[in-house]
Amino acid sequence: MEQQHQNWPLTVPELFGHIQDWEKQLRGLQRKNPLDTTSIDALRQRVEEGYRRLLAKDHAFFVNKDLDQAMWKSVYYKSIEEHRKHIRRCAQALTNKRAVHKLFPLQEAHRKACEDLKLALGRATKFYEELIERLQAAYSMVLDGSIVYDPYATYSGTTLPPLPSVPAATDAESLSTLRPAVSTSAKPYITVHRCFIFLGDLARYHKDVVGAPGLAYKECEMAERHYLVAVYISPGQGNPHNQLAVLSTYTDNDLNALYRYYRSLALKHPFPTARDNVAVLFEKNKHKPVPPVSTGKEQEGIILRFMRLHAVLFVASGYVYKESSNTEDPRMATEQSFDEIKKEFNIEMNSLTASQQHPALKPDVFYKMLIINIFAIHTLLDHEQSPGGTAMTQAISLALDVTCHTIKVLISTNITNSSSAHLLFLSVFLDWAYHPPKT
Repeated sequence: MEQQHQNWPLTVPELFGHIQDWEKQLRGLQRKNPLDTTSIDALRQRVEEGYRRLLAKDHAFFVNKDLDQAMWKSVYYKSIEEHRKHIRRCAQALTNKRAVHKLFPLQEAHRKACEDLKLALGRATKFYEELIERLQAAYSMVLDGSIVYDPYATYSGTTLPPLPSVPAATDAESLSTLRPAVSTSAKPYITVHRCFIFLGDLARYHKDVVGAPGLAYKECEMAERHYLVAVYISPGQGNPHNQLAVLSTYTDNDLNALYRYYRSLALKHPFPTARDNVAVLFEKNKHKPVPPVSTGKEQEGIILRFMRLHAVLFVASGYVYKESSNTEDPRMATEQSFDEIKKEFNIEMNSLTASQQHPALKPDVFYKMLIINIFAIHTLLDHEQSPGGTAMTQAISLALDVTCHTIKVLISTNITNSSSAHLLFLSVFLDWAYHPPKT
């Protein structure tokens, strides 16, 4: 039988059966003897080679069985996580002053762990890049942004029809008519969607390896691009938005993280874990010092206070910590009341507008605040909050305050051009307010 594995003279069902057996052996070995890394790595490589050969034999079988996801779990993710944990342990040991006599061995172990992680990341990245290329060719996928996909189109069949070619004229009106009669919920699109999320994660994991800040930034940019392609392929999926939020936490961009987490939860197929991630974000934000009012740090104060306000609304929306049965969890509590925080928020906003310093707050900051406010109101409605309830009143008043501040920016700069970003973002909120959600 071992000789048969080496020669691989198997049909697709036979090969798939062997892969499942090897995966079962791998899980058992990892559970019973996790220190036997030599045997674990050998078995893992056999599983990987099996999947690669199966893909080469029948990519349709590979796609229909969601084997890209199975391969990620059994071959790549667990191994990568082991390397990352080893790196963190080595880094922690290097900070221990009592381990000075072991400095060189620890440095060597840390270097070796980083090299092992690089190799694992490179191997997985190469596989998913090749898988995307194979599926693009097999199903005539166009993923360069020149085709507008309709995630709600219906399609039935075993193979996807070729997508329409892109015309010479690439104006927005022409492209908007190119809505192929194919659903991005079809298997190949979902597979490629996941592959880009995997590629984003793999690029993001490089932060545990790279030493130069510039290189770490480059890898995060690459991760962001992969996640955004995943959003483009299947706009109704919340997972890539959650990953984009995680990226934002690396740079302490709390507002963008909250915006992305809420986007992740608001879509047709939400990513439930994002709700717990929001709680972690609010908990971390609560411990950041808020600069006093009128100290020249208006932008920092505005965003921190905005986050505190939404932490209050988040608790009111019914979130319960996994370790707690009480929605009024003390870890979410703030020293000030909602009204006190909102008063300071408005003072800072008015100060910024009056001093003509509002360009310090970029237009997308206003947009994200408006969208976050909309989501908070919807969430409270879903939690059966009455329109006249305290939390709902607070959410609506905050939304109106941000809207008024956006209008003040428009007036103070005499912006009347319809292409103004502030005006565009304001119209999004006003259009939503004109068509209120059903209760």
